[in-house]
Amino acid sequence: MGTHGVKLGVAGCGASRTMFGPALKSLEDAEVVAWMDPLLEKAKRAADAYGGTVYTDYSEFLKHDDLDAVIIASPIWLHLPQVRETAAAGKHILCEKPMARNMSECQEIIDVCRNADVILMPGFMKRFDPAFLLVKQMIDSGELGEVFEISSDWSWPQYFLSGWRDTAKCQGGLLQDHGSHTVDLTRWWVGDVESVFASVRLLFEGREVEDYAHVVCRHTNGCISIHHNSRMTHRSLRECYRIEGSKGTLTVECEGQWSFNHLYPFTVKLYRNTKGISSICEDISPKPGTPLDEQLKRDNRYSGELQYFLDCIMKNKPPAYCSGQDGLAAIEVVNAAYLSARRNQAITLPLKGQYDLDEVFRFLGTAHRIENKQ
Repeated sequence: MGTHGVKLGVAGCGASRTMFGPALKSLEDAEVVAWMDPLLEKAKRAADAYGGTVYTDYSEFLKHDDLDAVIIASPIWLHLPQVRETAAAGKHILCEKPMARNMSECQEIIDVCRNADVILMPGFMKRFDPAFLLVKQMIDSGELGEVFEISSDWSWPQYFLSGWRDTAKCQGGLLQDHGSHTVDLTRWWVGDVESVFASVRLLFEGREVEDYAHVVCRHTNGCISIHHNSRMTHRSLRECYRIEGSKGTLTVECEGQWSFNHLYPFTVKLYRNTKGISSICEDISPKPGTPLDEQLKRDNRYSGELQYFLDCIMKNKPPAYCSGQDGLAAIEVVNAAYLSARRNQAITLPLKGQYDLDEVFRFLGTAHRIENKQ
């Protein structure tokens, strides 16, 4: 390691510049030394804001002096080839979610990193958010009793095309992109998924991947999780979760803003029934209580994610808390949802040997457009 700890490079300078930037400034055990993006202006904007050398070629980027680890925040179809090259160069990897497009690619990413003896961690930063950590703590402590249902709604109006995320090259749309987060959260909270039933649709003209999905998962402990994702609503942006337990109901809500833009975006409320139909509601939202610089270190979900990644590197231990297997498991559920939508039937996990990729992604055809159903 260098004199400033782990030397980081970032590949993909679009949203990652906004998401990781403040966290990178607050880290004590690392410094950003290189930014890579095929669009020079994007890389320059990141370097101007946070320091480091600019690259437009990935291979040259990996040759940067003393580079220890790379945050891969490129389009999803580049994850596997960039992981291959990065692992071969001996660099540790934080790979943004979704880890890859399908289970085969995820498994190769895991194998490549293991064989090269480099740390691999998927970018599930929500596991480090104070609100979601509070949910995990309350479930594990039994404060909510038996959790029998979790529902999530992550939707916003987007009646326009949004670049590479709308292309079939991704082999998935917003369920793969945002749904991988909600699937990971529910797996983290209540355990593995054993079956999936889904409706997945492509509604907006010009898109090549789904913009609506409704997925029902049954977990091995009997809990049901419901995942609603839509870009076709007329309401404002919302990211909301409801956790139903035998002793209480917990809601986690963020409306009208993207959660990654704020330190404490979620309102957390606990409901308990008293007598009859009345309930007591208590606001238990995580709130600031220390100077801003301390909050950024303690409660910024990206700071927590990066610090855990750095700790794994410095201790030379693969992540036990947020592992490549977690990245694979999330994509298994997403792919199972696509297959369920195609076959109109529940799909039992594990998926291995039960499907082929061509069938999974055949739902992308225009037969699912709403105008063709009229």
